[in-house]
Amino acid sequence: HEAAMIADKIGILFNGQLISFGNRQEMEIEYGGFYQIRMEIPQSSIDNGFDVDITMKQILPEISKLPIFNSEKSVLYMMQKKHLDFLILFSKVEELKNANLISQYWIKKCSVNEVFFYFDLLQIKREGENIPVNITQM
Repeated sequence: HEAAMIADKIGILFNGQLISFGNRQEMEIEYGGFYQIRMEIPQSSIDNGFDVDITMKQILPEISKLPIFNSEKSVLYMMQKKHLDFLILFSKVEELKNANLISQYWIKKCSVNEVFFYFDLLQIKREGENIPVNITQM
């Protein structure tokens, strides 16, 4: 956000290499199409062995679990709009809620700042695992 206020162009460096460069509008077009999906898991689901990660990967194979804000009872995912079928997502998540496997959920569009913040966290996580980072494949 601050960079966009004082500069015409913004660059993103990873391991000393420029991986993205453009003005704020170009960055919003390239990275602004992400959504957060947050779910709260009741203790009864945890006790019964419900695995929300496996379930979400079956519903939306392109989904990425964020390495932050997650606990046994709360999980946060991020997904690009181009991979997101809202009809499938809403119907499947409502099924999980009606079956009392999740207690509540939220879906919201990410700001560009949030995308870059999550990208930074994913970079740190993947560096530790020696996994190359490509935000467009999240």
